[in-house]
Order: sequence, then C-alpha cells, then structure tokens
Amino acid sequence: MRSKTSSELSSAQDSPQKMLCDYTALFADAGALADFLMLPHEEQEQALCAVVSQRCQTREPRYKVVTGFDIPQVKEAESEPMRSAVDIANRMADQRKNAQECFWVLTLNQKHRIISVHLVSLGTLTAALVHPREVFLPAVLDSAACVGFVHNHPSGDPLPSREDRELTRRLKSAADIMGIPILDHVILGRGERGDVAFASLAEEGLL
Repeated sequence: MRSKTSSELSSAQDSPQKMLCDYTALFADAGALADFLMLPHEEQEQALCAVVSQRCQTREPRYKVVTGFDIPQVKEAESEPMRSAVDIANRMADQRKNAQECFWVLTLNQKHRIISVHLVSLGTLTAALVHPREVFLPAVLDSAACVGFVHNHPSGDPLPSREDRELTRRLKSAADIMGIPILDHVILGRGERGDVAFASLAEEGLL
C-alpha cells in the first residue's frame, strides 16, 4: 500500500470551510463567488487563473516613489525686532488687563522679528498651567530661531512668584536640550496709572 506524500496529506486535510475562505479572498463579492462555485469542476480552474491574473495586474505596488517633499515655507515676520524685555512688554502691553493669567509664546526669526504670537495656556485668577511640550511646539512648527515668553498677573503686580521662577528654570532646561534660545520671560502687570509694568526673568539671571 502506497503511503501518501506530505502535500497529499495537506490537501486531504483542507476543510471545505478553509477552501471557501481562500476563494472568498479572491472574489470581489458574494455573487461572483456563487457564480464560480456553480461552474463545473473543469471550468473552475480556468476561472481561478483568470481571477488571479486580474488581481496581480491591479494590485497596489508595495513601494511608492517619492516625487516631492513638503518643505516648510518661510513665514513673513513683523518689522520691529525684539531686543529686550522692554520691546516684548510694549508689544504685549494690551494683555496686561486680562482677568485670567495667560501664557504666550513669541516665535522669533534670526533677526528677532516676531513670526507669530501663540496663546498656549489660559489659566485662573492666579495661575496658568504650562508644560514645556505645549510651549515649544509652536517654536518647532514656526522654525523659530529663538522664543520669548510672556504671561500676565491679573493682580497687577509683576513681581515673579516662586512658581514663575521654577517654571522659567524648567523651560530653560528644555530650551537647552532643543537648542532654541529664550530671549526673555516677561511678566506683565499694571502701574499706578494703569500703564504697563513688567518684570524680566532674564534680568534676574534665570536665563
């Protein structure tokens, strides 16, 4: 008695369910599969060859050729350069009267002209929750050469708090890692006549 080969055993063990699943993967819909199963056995082989040939011709290529790159465009910057805390405070002076503590990022080009001003945190009467991730994301997206930070104190007193100093240290550490210099971190307040008052964390030696 002749023993069966491994290929014959594998073929014999194929269940009707497995064969049906294999055929289903080849046909576009149930109707086409039903028509195939109704064919005589000798015609099914020819039909399978035709379907496989068609699928091979229409199959998506595994690799695509890259024909171009989405290169970021240079953004036009404002004309006046930001050289000091005074420049930043004057530029953002309108925000000194906000009833909530807010945190802005000024993205700057190589000439310290402003690319964009981003509000990254809107806080409470006494605090704005800020994380380096949200702070430096606009700088990366704007391809900024450096940044300036501004937040306001709704109380009107621009004196830096312990939390302000600690936040500035954290941002300075992140900036050093990312290679994005910080021009200053300015805190806006209000003077006795309601005019702008400010404090500079750079002048305190934290930057």
